[in-house]
This record gives sequence, structure tokens and C-alpha cells, in this order.
Amino acid sequence: MDERAVGFNPRTLGDGLVYGANGDVQAFGRGPKTPGQHKTHERNVHAKGDSNHSAVENGNGEGSATPGATEGEKKVPNEALLDKFRTDVTYQQFLRKDFNPQQYASTVLKAADQSPYALPSALEKISSGIQSLNKELKVQSANQHEELFRQVHTIRHLEDILAQVTGGVDSLQSAITSIRSELSEPFLLIQARTTQLERVQSSCDVLRQITRFLYLAKKLRSHLDTQRLPEAAECLYELEQIRKTADLTGIHVVDKETQWIMKADEDVTNGASLMLIQGMETQNQSQVANAIKVFYHLKTLEQKLDTTLTALNAKISQTTKNVLSEDWRAALWTRIERLTDVLHSCSRVILKMKSTDTHGLILDDIVKVGTTEELFATFWKSLTQIVTDELANAARSSQFVETAFVGEYPKLLRLFNDLLKRLRTHMEVKDPKDESRLAFEQQLIGALAKFEHQYLSRSLTHLFEPINHIFAPGRAAPVPDDVVVLSKAIVSELETSKLDERLNASISRGVAKSLKYFAVKSENMLATEAEAYQVVEAVNASQKRNAMIFNALFQLHTAVTNLLPVIPPSAMEYIDDALKQLARVGQQIISPLFSRITAQLEATLLGIHHEGYGGSKHRDAVHQVSAYMEKLQKQIHHFHAVILSYFSSCPAISIRLRALATRVVTFFVRHAALVRPLSQIGTLKLAGDMAQMELALAPIHPLKDLGGPYKELRALRPLIFREKDQILGSPELESLSMTTAMHHMFSRAPEELLSPHVRAGWSIAKYSKWLDEQQEAEVWKLIKASLDAYANKVNQRGDSAFDPIFPVMVSLGNYFLERQRTGGPLS
Repeated sequence: MDERAVGFNPRTLGDGLVYGANGDVQAFGRGPKTPGQHKTHERNVHAKGDSNHSAVENGNGEGSATPGATEGEKKVPNEALLDKFRTDVTYQQFLRKDFNPQQYASTVLKAADQSPYALPSALEKISSGIQSLNKELKVQSANQHEELFRQVHTIRHLEDILAQVTGGVDSLQSAITSIRSELSEPFLLIQARTTQLERVQSSCDVLRQITRFLYLAKKLRSHLDTQRLPEAAECLYELEQIRKTADLTGIHVVDKETQWIMKADEDVTNGASLMLIQGMETQNQSQVANAIKVFYHLKTLEQKLDTTLTALNAKISQTTKNVLSEDWRAALWTRIERLTDVLHSCSRVILKMKSTDTHGLILDDIVKVGTTEELFATFWKSLTQIVTDELANAARSSQFVETAFVGEYPKLLRLFNDLLKRLRTHMEVKDPKDESRLAFEQQLIGALAKFEHQYLSRSLTHLFEPINHIFAPGRAAPVPDDVVVLSKAIVSELETSKLDERLNASISRGVAKSLKYFAVKSENMLATEAEAYQVVEAVNASQKRNAMIFNALFQLHTAVTNLLPVIPPSAMEYIDDALKQLARVGQQIISPLFSRITAQLEATLLGIHHEGYGGSKHRDAVHQVSAYMEKLQKQIHHFHAVILSYFSSCPAISIRLRALATRVVTFFVRHAALVRPLSQIGTLKLAGDMAQMELALAPIHPLKDLGGPYKELRALRPLIFREKDQILGSPELESLSMTTAMHHMFSRAPEELLSPHVRAGWSIAKYSKWLDEQQEAEVWKLIKASLDAYANKVNQRGDSAFDPIFPVMVSLGNYFLERQRTGGPLS
């Protein structure tokens, strides 16, 4: 059952009694009681227990608390009654928030029409519920009567307090009324005095304005009498401000002077305008400075300068038209020089005029006083636009003028650069890379952009024409004279533009484009079939054509390299890239040739292992050249004297020849050390082959310049003659690598001490290729494995000693390991 429906909460009664979850009393009154209050209340409850019990029993009958019930038991609501109202279908309707009595009565009457017992039953049910509720209310009232009495006492106490507060409020209102009556008269007096003071101050301000006005009017007359227009302008502006800020109309002395002041303002403005025009025409610094001061004091400087600059630009425009109207070539450049003189003169008026007071630049004074920092920028922008438009109009109107400006653009650019140099002396900028100055210069040079673009296009065409002629359809490979023509064209273009770094950089970029174009054309003409890279037979037509292309590339590369000192740094990147492309195409020609001859010479050198150095032939055979060496000499001679004879001597060829000689020496030393067995007669023959090797390579490249490989060749020759007990500590070891020295030691070893490649099951060619790809440390591992295998074999047989060469090889290996450990490589 909803507690609100019956008018009380089973957990709280009024504001003072609160029940816990088990029905015990939790608090009394409106707040927690002190221990003394709680004890007093308990005594009262026990003292009145019997009488309360009698009253409850007489009034409530069954369901009332017994005399012996505890205080908590008396105050617990009848839960059974509450559950009955919550669960009963009839009573549940009365607990709903939207309960409607009329609707309920209508429902009961409708039921009565169907059953005669429905209405009596409903009335009886309602009466029973009302009785039960009345009983419970009486019980609760009886149980809570003491709290109800206490609440009545509290209300009376509150009424007393309210009466006291009401009395205090009345007293306060009375005091306020008394204070108001005492302060009203002083307030009205102060208000009147304040109004009087404000009026006096206002009158004083007007009088001061009048006094200042009359003083300035007098001062203005004095300045006008002495023709000091800047000071007069300053007085006029201040008089105008007084008239705007203070209402002086109707004052006789002021009205009397106003008309004269307006006339004086007009006279000063006209006089300053005339002074400015005259100063600009005659370049009189004093007149221009005074006129600018007048307009500045009048706060009309900006608009006046705009008008003046417009007139100045009109003069420049007319002068430019007059200059460009000439139709003969000799006078054209003279008139152009005159035009630059006019531009310089007009710009100097703005840049160089000085103040007679500060002796500084007028332009600086204008910027300091905060009018506009764009004065010269505006003038300069307008000036360059006029020059741009008039030059373009002249070129459109006259083919002669356009041809002169485009064909002799460097001369036109030089004249304008001279103008800029003269103007720089007037701009007086501290930083030569000042951004504002550079912007002004770019604007003027931008007036020539159209002609510069056409000039660069013609320059590129001039550079491409010789290339197109060289590689025209039906022509053979380029010849030296063709490259000379192209080189002269490049030199000519760079020479005409060398006086202007920016133009020179643009021309240099065009040169780079022409070099790349030449490289592409050369690459397309190359012969790439197999016969173009043969090195055995006589030189064929394809090889001759490739050689001519290579020579042309090298000739052009050399010519441009000699011009690098005149190339500006800003274009050096483009030139370097183009030169690299020329070199790349040249390498495409010679790289296959040198690769082919290198492979051929290596295959020939492998014949050293079939020469039989371990035999005991007659000593006279020692002086005969080995078959493989004789073949090698013929191949080298053919390549150098026949194949390369068609190529010009150049660094690229020299570098390749050095690399070829280095590879041949390295390959020969490697396989000379691998020769096994090696008898005394074989040793002599091998030494002879070493000498023949030097003779064969001498025409290709100076062997002394090869460095380490040649030192190994020279060191191996005496080493092969040393006895085994002389090897350790021999000076030749300093120039030999570990690989070469240890390989040679295998040629002195018994057959059961297998060479590394034999033990690994490799061919000599495979082993040689493996050596090219490995470091010395990896080679030592393979060599050590052969030594360890031999030692194990001897130990397994139970032999008492190793071959005498074995301890030498072990000691030699330790020598190279120690050399590596102390900082040197194994080689």
C-alpha cells in the first residue's frame, strides 16, 4: 500500500520520529538528541506507560500495544495491514496515482447491474478498509502523542522568535527614515556645487581654446609674412583640429579669424604644390623638402605624393615612347642610353633628395614619420610597368626594334644593369643582399623578361644547330671539325653573357641541355652488335664508328671542362650533370672492349698450369718464351696497337689501361704462385715468364705506378729461388700477401699435402674466381684446413716427423696472423 495514500510514512512520523530497517527508533525531533535529552524522554515514556496503555486499549481494542511492550514495539506500524492493502485487488486501485472516484463508482454500478451482490460487497469492502485504517491511525496517534505535544511547543517557540524579528525590522526602518531626513539637505547642496564646478571648468576649457586659437592665428600671420610655409602648415593643421574638437561658433573673435584662416590654408597648399613641381623639375632638394613638410603637416602628404608620382610616371612614359620611336639602328642604342638616364634622374628625385633640417634623406624622414613605407615601391612598380609596356609596344610595332632587342639582348641588359648600379649609390643600403633592393632590381630586369626568353630560345637553337648537323641522317660518325664548331658555339654564347651572372647561368643551363642532347644523339648512333666489341680480329667498321663517337665525346668533354672557370656556381650543377652523361656514353663504348680483352687475357694466363714447370727439360729450354706468355704478348699488342689505335688518348682510356694492367699482374702472380710442382728448371722458366710479363705490359702502363700488385710480382721472383730455411725472415714477405706466399709454399710441399682447391674439389678457374670474392681471412681458413688435414694424416700413420716444408708453412701462417693482429692486414 502506498504510504502517501493513507497520510503517513511507516518509517517517519512528522519531522521527529524515524524508524530503522528493523523497526527500532533511530531519532526523535528534528535533530539528534543529547544524551541528557534522551534519558529524560525515556523517563517520561516509562512514567506514563500504564496510562497510555489503558487509553490505547480502550480506544483501539485488538491490535493495540500491550502495557509491557517496549517503546520500539509501540511505534512499529501494522505491517500485516499494509501488506493487505498492497496485495488486495480492490484496495490496489486506491493506491494508484491516477485513481478517479467517479470512474471507480461507475465501474461498481455497472457491476451491480450484472449482479445484485456486487454493490453491497463493494461497500462492505470499502467500509472494512476504512475501519482498519481508522484503527491504525488511532494506534499511531496514541503512540506518537508525546512527539506531537513537543511539536506544538516548538511551534509556539517559533512564534515568539518571529515576533522578536518583526520588532527588530520595525526599529531598523525607523532608523533609516531618520538618517534619510538628516542627509537630504547636505546632498542637495553638494549636487548644486558640483554642477557649478562643471560649468566653470567647461568655461575655462573654452577660454583656453579661444586663447590658443588666437595665438595660432597670430603665429600663422608671422609665418606667412616670412614665407615659412612648413611652419604655417603646422599652425593651420592645429587650428583645424581646434575647430573640430571645440564648438567655437558664435564667438565674435573666432568667427572674425576663421574666414582669413581658410584663405590662408588654400594659399599655403597652392604654394607648396607649385614648390614641389618646381623642385622635381629642377631637382632642387630644398624646395622638394619644404613642400613635402607642408603636406606632411597638413596630413595630405600621401595623396599629394600619389598625384606627383602620377605626373612623374606620365613624363617617363612619354620619354620612353619618344626614345623607342626611332627607326635606325645607330640611334636606337643611343636613345636607350638616354632613356636609362631619364629613369635614373626621376628615381634619384625620390631616393636622393635630402632634408634641409635633418640633412637626411627625405625618403627616410617620410618613413620615420609613419606616412607610408611603400612610397618608393609604388613609384618603382609603376615605373617598371611603364618600361615593360612601352618596350613591348615598340617591339610589336617594329620588327627592327624586336630584332635588335632580342639579338643584342646582352647589350640591352648591360644598359639596365648600369642603371641599377647608379641607383644603388643612392639607395644607401648597408646589406648588399638586402631583400627590398633585390626586389626593386628584379622588377626592373623583369621588364626585359620577354626579350630574355626569346634570346635564350635563340641561344639554345644556335647550340642545337651544330648537333643536328653532326647527326643528320645519312652522315657518318662525328669528326673533330664538327666538335670544334659546336665548341665555338658554346664559347660564343658564354662569352656574350659573361658580364651578367644571372644571364650567364641561364645560358649555361642551355649549354648543359645541348651537351645532354649530344650525348643522346651519340648513344643512338652507337653500334651495339657483337662484332663491335671483338678484340681478336682487325678493327671493323662498327668499331671505327664507335671509336669516332668516343673521340668526339672526349673532345667535347675536354672543351667544356676548360670552360668551367667561367661557369657561374648556380649553373655548375647542370654542367656537371651533362659532363657525367657524356662520360657515361663514352664508358658504354670502351667498357665492353676492356671487359672482353680482360677475359681473354685471363683465359690465356690459365695456360700457365699446362706449361709443365715441374719437369727436368734441358736448360736451354729455359730461355724460350712459354707458349701461353707468347700468346699473351700478341693479344696485348694487338689490343693496344690495333684496337685502341682508333681511340684518342684520354684519361678514361688511361684509367682503363691501368685497371687492365693491374688485373693482368694480379692474375699472373696468383697463378704463378699456384704452379705445382715447381722444379729448379721450372723455377728458372717461371722467372723468365715474369720478366716477359713486364715487357708485355710496359707499353700499356708504367708498371711502377701499379703499386701493390707490381711489388708482389717483383717480390715473388726472388722468393721462388730461396731455400725453405731462408723463407722465414726474408724481406720479400713484406711485399707479399698471405695468399700468394702460402700458395707458393704448396708448390714445395709433398703431394699428400693437397692444395686448397684440390682438397675442396674445385677447378683452378673456379678457385681463382672464388679468390676474387673473398677476404684474406676466408682464404686462410681454407689453407689451414689443408694443413690440418695433412697433419692428421701423418699422425694417423704414426710417422715420426712431418715433411720439412710443413713447419715452415705453419710458421709462415703464424707470421701473417701476427702481422694482422698488430694492425696490418694479412696481405
